[in-house]
Order: sequence, then C-alpha cells, then structure tokens
Amino acid sequence: MKKQTASSAADSRGVPIERPADRRALAGLLFLLVAAGPVLHTLVLVLQHRFPAGHDGFQYITTQWYFLNNAAQSGEIAQWMPYMTEGTVATFWYGVQASFCQNILMCGGKLLRHFDLLHLLYWGMCVDELILAAGSWLLCRRFFRSRLTAVFVCTCVAGSSLWLDQTYWNFRLYYAVPLILHFGHRFLETIQWRYGFLCLNLLAMQTLGALPYFIPVTSFVICAYFALYVACNWPAVWPRLRALRWRWSSLMWIVLAGLSLACAYKYLTIGTDQLVNYSPGRTGDQKTDLRGFMEWGGTLSWQDWSEMVLGLTPWLDFSLYAGMLTAPLGILGALVIKRQRLHLLLLAILVALFAHATFVSAALFHVWPMMKYFRHLSLVSPLVRVLLCFVAGAGFEWLFLQESGGGWKVAAHILLGGAMLVTAFCLAILANPWGANSCMQWLAVNPGFSPRHATDAAEVISRLHYSAAIALLAGTFLLLSGLVSTRARAVSAWLAIGLALVDIYHYKLVYLLARSDVMGLQARELTQPSPMPFHARRVAEITADNPRMQKLLSFSRFEGMQYYTLNNFIFLDEVAHVRSRADFALRPFDQFLRVCFGQELTSLAERPGGNYYTNFPFQTGPSILVTGLRFPLEAGPATKFAGLSCPKIQFFSEAYEVGSEGELARMMSLRSFKGDLLFLLPSQDAGGAGAATRWHGQQPFDANERLELVPQVVRFDANNLILRVTNSYPQRVWMFYSDVWHPNWSAVINGTPAPVHRAAMAYKAVLLQPGPNTVHFRFGSRLMSLLLALFSLQSLLWLFLAAWLVFQILRGNEPVDRSAFSESGAGNPGKLK
Repeated sequence: MKKQTASSAADSRGVPIERPADRRALAGLLFLLVAAGPVLHTLVLVLQHRFPAGHDGFQYITTQWYFLNNAAQSGEIAQWMPYMTEGTVATFWYGVQASFCQNILMCGGKLLRHFDLLHLLYWGMCVDELILAAGSWLLCRRFFRSRLTAVFVCTCVAGSSLWLDQTYWNFRLYYAVPLILHFGHRFLETIQWRYGFLCLNLLAMQTLGALPYFIPVTSFVICAYFALYVACNWPAVWPRLRALRWRWSSLMWIVLAGLSLACAYKYLTIGTDQLVNYSPGRTGDQKTDLRGFMEWGGTLSWQDWSEMVLGLTPWLDFSLYAGMLTAPLGILGALVIKRQRLHLLLLAILVALFAHATFVSAALFHVWPMMKYFRHLSLVSPLVRVLLCFVAGAGFEWLFLQESGGGWKVAAHILLGGAMLVTAFCLAILANPWGANSCMQWLAVNPGFSPRHATDAAEVISRLHYSAAIALLAGTFLLLSGLVSTRARAVSAWLAIGLALVDIYHYKLVYLLARSDVMGLQARELTQPSPMPFHARRVAEITADNPRMQKLLSFSRFEGMQYYTLNNFIFLDEVAHVRSRADFALRPFDQFLRVCFGQELTSLAERPGGNYYTNFPFQTGPSILVTGLRFPLEAGPATKFAGLSCPKIQFFSEAYEVGSEGELARMMSLRSFKGDLLFLLPSQDAGGAGAATRWHGQQPFDANERLELVPQVVRFDANNLILRVTNSYPQRVWMFYSDVWHPNWSAVINGTPAPVHRAAMAYKAVLLQPGPNTVHFRFGSRLMSLLLALFSLQSLLWLFLAAWLVFQILRGNEPVDRSAFSESGAGNPGKLK
C-alpha cells in the first residue's frame, strides 16, 4: 500500500484527519506551540535579568539561591542556616524550595560557580512549567478527540500559572497533579503496579518544592478525582479492576510507593523536633482549629470569580484569570459535557466548595487525614481554575470540532457571543474614575496584600480597558464563528486558539512586567555565586549600609511581606528579626530569649518579648505589617552571648555545668549576673561527661573569667566553621561560639572528635588544650544527606521520564488509552491508541 503523506485533507466538519503519516508532524507542532509560551516567558526573565518584586516569589527565589550558592561555594548541600534566628536547621526551607532541576543542580557543586544562579533557577521553573504542560496534554488526549482541544486547554492552564508573586499557591500546588493523574490512569488501563508506584512517587516528589501542608489537599484531590472517575465510568473501569492481580511484584511496588511517601515525610521532619513555631493561629504541633481552618486569611466569595472576565484580582497569592474565552466555554462545557468527562466537572465543583469554606470543608477537616494542618482554603482556588480549563475544553471541542449540535450550536454561538459583548459594554462603562474606585473598594474587601492593580486607579482603568477590548473581540469572534459553514469550523478552532494564546500570554507578560524589576548591571553580581562571609559580630537589625542590601535597593521596589529568609540572600547576621517576619526558631534560642524577657521557658502562648507588629524600613509601597522577634538591645549578658557587644567567638578560663534548663534560666536572670561566666547544660555525649566543673557557687555571679585570644577563621559556609587559635595559657580554655546549639553539631579539634556542649542556654562551647588548636565545627545528618542524594537521583530519573513522555508526544504516540472513551462510549479497554 502506498504510504500516506501529510496533506490538508479534512472530514466533513473541516477537522483535520490525523493520518499515521502526518501524526508526528502535527503533534510535534501543536505541542511545541504550547511549550513556546513557558520558554518565551523564561527568555524574557533571563534576557532582561528580572527579579521578583516581593512577596512569596521573592522569598522562594532568594531561598533557592541560598542553597544553590552554598553548593557552588562549598560543594555541599546546606543543612544549616547561620543567618536566621542566630542559626537554625535548613530542613524545612530546603523542602519548600526544592524542585526537580534544583535537586539535580545541587550535585553540580563548584561547577556552578561559572553560571549566573538566577538564570539556572528560572530555567528550572521553565522545566516545571513544561511538566505541567505535558501532564495536561496527556490528560487532554485521554478525554478529548482532537489535539486542538489539548492546545487550547494546555495554553490556558500553563499560561495562567503566574508564580512571580506566589510560587506556592499559584503553581507548586498543582504543577505535577496532571502528570500524577496520568500515571494513575495508566495503572487502571494496564493493571501494572509500576504505574501505581510512579503515581505515588511523583506525589511524594511534588511535596519537595511545595509547602508541607499541601499534602492533605493534594492527596484529597487525587483520591476524589479517581473516585469520581470510577463512579462516572464504571462500565469501562470495572472490567479492568476485576483483572487486577496480586503478586509478589505487586507487594514490592506497593512497599516502594509507601517508602517514597515515608522518605518525603522523614526528610521534611529531620531535626525539626527542636523547632518552635511562631506562626499565629496554630498550636504547638502545627495544627489549627475548625474556625481557623474555615476563616484563616479570609474567605473566598463567589463574586470573586468575576475576575475571570475582569482580569483584576485582589490577591498577590493567586489569580483566577485564564483567558477571556475560558469563562463562556467553561459554562458551555458544563452543559454539554459527556459522561466520560463528567468527573472533571464534578471535581471542579467539589474543590470549589472546599475552597469556599462550605460544609464540604468542615467535613474534610474532621475526616481527611492531616487536614487539621491546613488552613488556607481560599488559596486552593487556582486548582479550581485549572479544572475549569479542562471543562472549558469540553465546550471548545463541542462548539468548534464536533459535527453534532445543529441549531443548538448556532444558538450557543449567539448566546455566548452576545453575553461577551454585554460584558465588554459593562467593562467599558466601568473603565472610568468612579468605576475604578468602586472596583478598588470591592477589591479591598479581601484581606491580604493587595497588588498595584487593586490600589491604583489609573492601573485599574487600564486593565478594565484591556478586558473590555478582549471581551469585545471574543464576543465578535463567537458570533461570527457561528455563521461559518461546517467545513470552515476548524479554522474557527485555530482562531480561538490564537485568541487564547494572545490573550493569556499578554496577561502573563503584563503581570511579569508589573511584578518584577530589571536588575542593573552593577547589581547583577547579587545573583552570581558569592562566598558567605563570617561576621565577627552580629548587628541589632537590618540597615541600609549592608552592601548587598544597597545593591538590592538600587533596582528593587521591595514590595510585599518580607521574611527572615532575606538574611540568607544579603548575608545579614542579626541578633533577632525585628523588621521581618520570623515563623520558626530553634528551641534553645527561644528559651534564651524567654530568659532575657523574664518569661517561662515552656510558655508558648506568645512570642518571646510579646507579640507585636512592625513595618519593614525600606519598603517603598504601602505599609505592610510583619511579625518579627524582639531582642533586648540594652547592654547586658544577652548582648554579650548573642555576639552583639562581644565577638561571636569568645574564650573563658572555665565552664560550669548546671543541672537543668530551669536552674540555668534562674541563674542567668539574676541581676548580679554580668555575662562573664560560662554555664553549660549537662552534655548528652558520654565523652563530654566531667569536662566542665560542676557549679557549686564557687564564683560570684559578677566575676569575669573571659580571656583574650585571637581566632583566625579558615573556612565558613552553611555547614562548616574551621578556625585556628593558639591557646597561650598553660591551662585548658573553653571556646564559646555564638551560634545556636543543635544535636547534629559535631566538632573536631586537632583531628580528634570533641563533644559540643550547650552553653548559655542557646549556644555552643568546646574545650581547647594549651597550644595551637584547629577547631572544625560541622553540622550534618547522615540520614538527611542520604535522602538528599536519593531525591537528587529520583529527580534525574523523573526528568528523563518527562523528556521521554515529551518525545512520545512530539511523535504523536501519547501513551494514553482513549478507546473506551470515544463519543459512543464503546471500545476495547485493552487497546492503546
């Protein structure tokens, strides 16, 4: 038989016929059209060297930079953060910034010194956006006949993922979910347990780079998806479930999947038993009550969904806009959706009810595992937006690509087109000073941090003008496309895709320009690999004379909430965090502050020194209140031990062991105590027993046993401090290091392991012998190092698998089974097409 070649052949409806010979070219071109959006978006970020203006996007990028920079300088993955709350574990922060590319780049070590780290981070985000696009494409190919529908849906999904302000809620919440669902479907289609393992393993991997309390929400959405899928497609699914066989290999894959989830959980909790949580509204074990669960951060109103046509959002945390065509086609899709896709609509409704703090939310709070750790219901709405894009795909395919419909289809064109023209008219009327003020009053109703287009009248009017213009264009297009012949309907589909592409990526570009700043040439060294300096003393609070802060302020508007993670980026070593939000501190430092303020050690009802709010001093936008940590800055023992009035490396002729934390707190609180005696808590290391003198009141509390020695710092990075010091005294000397104590700290002195004692409630001390001493403090957990290596390997394998899936998409050989979900509902469930 003569081989078929690509041609312009079409069926009676004008839909291109996908022949075997032209499938590869068509699939490749269409998916490349989808992939071009994230790539071009990243090119703008890289070529203009743009930097997030503030909020969580700023925190996310700067935290990623810290870990990547430490890997470039030391060749190690940071497990410690010396500039936050005078030293804290990096477990949580590594978990929330990790990603597939980031995990792999961490292994690059000192090779990273030759790259601009910001560019690497942006390309890593681009890879994650392509994973979202590929997963969405595979899900579309399973439930929609035409690849044109997949282009429309994937464009709306990927294009509406705006992460510059809020990486977590507007992207990380859902970016791997479509691919997770794909592997879940493959498990049901093939009854091969390895696909079940891939589904759960990817769920575990998505928790790295996202907030830990996403787990209950994501797991619920995935379980609800497949429950609704099975319920709506029982005749097709039941034969496959009956074919399920239990073998030893099945048990192996189940155990591996369980280990994947367990490793992710363990990784996020290593060393965190020493953390104290300052997040308001949570209990000591991080849970929340029903009221906080339903109301925290404000509730989502049903009128907020008008953003889908207004193009205005009152939040920095999420956006609901997904293109002007998404709303009308979503309504149409809900009306014409078939049984095979009904679960998509039902899941969108269910998740929307969850996000709107309804009875569904209250029920899940009580019955779903780990849901008591979650409390940001309204911020789940971007996931509803993603699901609505798939529902809109059903409307798109019915309106433009299906032969059935007849007069109903013409009526749909008229009704939808007319509705969009009315919307355009209303938006045009609203685009004036009075309308802008009305919009701002509505937008300001929602708590949180309002972006500029929610507070500036000129910006609101400009956005309304654009929305009116695009609504007018969409309405006119829908009306005219209803008048064309059936044969020309495919042309209308292409025009609809073109309109969606221009609309959504114009919106994304405007958002990019509004929410990022161009780094000047002199400031670009900020994102280059930079050695972490060792500060001999700490500073009281952030000031403008910090060199890296000066470079940051030279180009950045620095808007939105600022976090204590900023210190990792500007290399600022504060005694506390008076001007920035601090959510966690290690328990020894928390107790030290409570001793300073005369509070009970175990009383966690409020922060040390009391709850308070303060404004960030360099913010140029509206005043933002942030919750920080106080420190008693008046001269006294606290400022000495914290390295403010004395160097962080101090020396004492003797150290005294006290019996308990309570006894030490009482002694340090005495007015006669001047901070010139070194007190230790009992050592947990058997090798350190008896090293210190037991305290029996042998010295007055105002005695001074400090010594003057000059240390030389040889190496300093996140996990290591190496210094040399010569003990010129004939007796042994105690060295005190003003960095918070943790059980995972170890020390080697002159090549011999030495115990690290907990000193002055919060810090570290080691015993030096007469003569030269080389002291190496090292922080690390072997288990954490092992898990980091494991996740890096898994990330590499997942990128290879994602690349293979994209290659199959480009060839037109998507690994999906659509035969059981044809328009007639018939087909052989075992045959893959």
